[in-house]
Amino acid sequence: MKSKNNYYLILISLFLGFFFTSLILGLSNLSPTNIDWISSHDTKSDFLALKFFINDEWRFPLGLNPNYGDITNSIVFSGAVPILSFLSKIFKNILPINFHFFSFWIIICLSFQFLYSFKIFYFFTKDKSFSFLSAIFFLLIPTLYYRLNIHLSLSAHWIIFSYFYYELKNSEKAKIFIILISCLVHFYLTIMLLIIRSIFSIDIFLKKKNYQDLLKKNFWLILLLILIMYISGYFIIPSTDTLGYGFGIFKTNLLTFFDPVPSGSDFNWSLFLPDIKNNYGEHEGFAYLGIGGILLLFISLVLYIKKDNLIKIHNKYLIIVTIFFLLSLSNNVGFADKEIINISISNYLYAFLSIIRASGRFIWIVYYALILCAFIIFYRSKIRKEYLIFVLVLQTLDMSVIFKNKSINGIDYKNENQSFNIENDLINNYQKIYSTYSSDNSKIFYQVSELLMKNSFEKTNIFRLGRYDRTEQSINRSHLYSEMLDLNFDKNGLYFIENFDHLRHIKYIINDTNHGLFNKQDIWYIIPEGKNLMNTIDLKKKDEINFYEINLNLKEKINFKDKNGILGFGWSHGSYGKVYSNSGAWTEGNKSFLIFNNKVSGQKVESLSFELSQIMNNNKIPLDVNVYLNQEILTQIQLNKSDKRIHLDLEKKLKKGVNEIMFEILNPVTPVSKLESVDGRFLGFKMNSFIFN
Repeated sequence: MKSKNNYYLILISLFLGFFFTSLILGLSNLSPTNIDWISSHDTKSDFLALKFFINDEWRFPLGLNPNYGDITNSIVFSGAVPILSFLSKIFKNILPINFHFFSFWIIICLSFQFLYSFKIFYFFTKDKSFSFLSAIFFLLIPTLYYRLNIHLSLSAHWIIFSYFYYELKNSEKAKIFIILISCLVHFYLTIMLLIIRSIFSIDIFLKKKNYQDLLKKNFWLILLLILIMYISGYFIIPSTDTLGYGFGIFKTNLLTFFDPVPSGSDFNWSLFLPDIKNNYGEHEGFAYLGIGGILLLFISLVLYIKKDNLIKIHNKYLIIVTIFFLLSLSNNVGFADKEIINISISNYLYAFLSIIRASGRFIWIVYYALILCAFIIFYRSKIRKEYLIFVLVLQTLDMSVIFKNKSINGIDYKNENQSFNIENDLINNYQKIYSTYSSDNSKIFYQVSELLMKNSFEKTNIFRLGRYDRTEQSINRSHLYSEMLDLNFDKNGLYFIENFDHLRHIKYIINDTNHGLFNKQDIWYIIPEGKNLMNTIDLKKKDEINFYEINLNLKEKINFKDKNGILGFGWSHGSYGKVYSNSGAWTEGNKSFLIFNNKVSGQKVESLSFELSQIMNNNKIPLDVNVYLNQEILTQIQLNKSDKRIHLDLEKKLKKGVNEIMFEILNPVTPVSKLESVDGRFLGFKMNSFIFN
């Protein structure tokens, strides 16, 4: 196309991007300081990552963002579009409070979505009106808008389009540039492009047999990519922490093209079609075509069967689509809510595939390839454009629900938007916000995220990130427990209590201190040296916190975060490896506690026994455990893999009232150090149940 036409095309693209963004957000939400529409937990976490990053000093690598999460991390492990985060930080001194570029980014994504899809269609058809109508369809893609509501950076589907366009144009420099840009948007996009480039490169090599050309084209790309990733902070965490749990779970479903409701959601992206029940985690492979897309695909398939030579697809494209389709399905293939294929894979292969743990996203390549082929078949069949307009109208009607209800405004997260606020005069006295159990899956994040968003804090350990140093986080948790046990609370910090295990223990340790314990909107928090701020209601609620009361000869199950449980500090969830578990709890770190109330009268409590399901130790070295009762040594034990029980003799050693048992684990082990899992927690033993006799 001529330069003048390109100029008009860019203007049209920007207008359409602005128009569609206005439709889904509303004009008032386009402001770079309006955060009211940022309501899903992922977009909130992206905003907070950006906020702490901008307000921090420059560090090296440039993406370092330690104040968000209070751990070593980088902006590249958030969804806050690193390239725009870097640009924003340059101008931080002139930016308004609570600045963000999220609405601008949506405009860019939708504009480029139209621009590059138009260019691809025009490359094949040289028909402007057909290319325009086809590109409009690419602005009516449910998958795209679903991503806008979850992962803003992953809504840059235009990066995939642009790479294919420059492949068609045989523009090597542009392709390299797109790959380098992709790692400053989201690394999943980089992985996709590198797989695609590898297939193209192998195809060229098999034709030309030119080793030198193969190396030359890819050497500088890899070198520059590694350099940019290093400078931006990709390599600040251990390589094992780039792996993640979820391959085989966060996948796509065989019926994904016809299912308008992502798993775990109650929002239907179709005006016409009902939900097809699917499996947990398959929301990552959400790829509903829309009524217009389904009709388009059906018509094109009929035309393709009836007529020869409508479209010729090169083998390299078939290989790309096949590989991406298989990866998106994973080793556990789901059909509706049934799992029809389950292929066992080795831990080593699982670890490698964990780099793309949310493999369901790979369905996007298949999704767009199908639509692209359908449009080309449509065009080459010389079907009148009025029929194409009819398809667009159907697609628009089917998706009208997003423009009516503004799905990006948090429809899937409507229960998480309750604002938690503390009086301003109190907030102004604190610069830090802590959770007593820092975790990327913390419920506290959902509850206090708006408090973090609307106020300027220096640091928090409350976060959500795609990747982080799991071992460092485990160490930090243990360190925080030690600080709290020593009553060494940060006077500049507010402490939000993550779970009932911690609530019981905190009541126990601060009961006779000047630290205040408060409950607001069912959220418990500590104000260091704030007991004088507690009113009669606060004191009553504190008194109502109960400890587990001994029941003789009754076997009780252990559950992490149990409201009526026996656990205190130093425990972690019962999951291990590829298995999620809601039962049992692991000791984490060096000290794990039990808190219970001895009100038994007329009977002696002689012993306490525990059933164990797993022991974490190195090779044949036993797990060394010192057991303390009310800070006095009770016994010393050694646990081996075969041990399934701990028995403690308590006769004449318990006191009336609240008692504390501490397990001091002298040599906890991380599963990742044993190459058994990517789990970086320092674990000792997993307890399943207990019984007092």
